[in-house]
Order: sequence, then structure tokens, then C-alpha cells
Amino acid sequence: MKKTTKYFVITSICTLMIIFAFGFIATTVASSAAEQNATLSSSKAAYHNKITEKQAILSS
Repeated sequence: MKKTTKYFVITSICTLMIIFAFGFIATTVASSAAEQNATLSSSKAAYHNKITEKQAILSS
């Protein structure tokens, strides 16, 4: 194998690994953000329900 071909193969493999790593990191960050957003929405809904219950108790 020629030197240039060897370097080309090594460079190609490294580039693909870097692209794969960035894709994996981006996917992980996006799913983590979506999970946190869902948790935040449900906790806001629970808080709103508690306040509504207290208002109903106070008004009756």
C-alpha cells in the first residue's frame, strides 16, 4: 500500500468517527433537553392543579 493511500484511509476513518461522535452527542443532548422539558411541563401542571384545588377549598 502506498503512503498516500494509507494516510487517506486513516484520515477517512478518523473523519467518520468524529462525525459519528458529534451525531451521538447531538442526539444525547437533544433527548436530554426534551426529557427535561417534559418534566418541567408536568411539574408546572401539577403546581397549577394544587393552586386550583386550594382556591376551590378557600372559595367553598
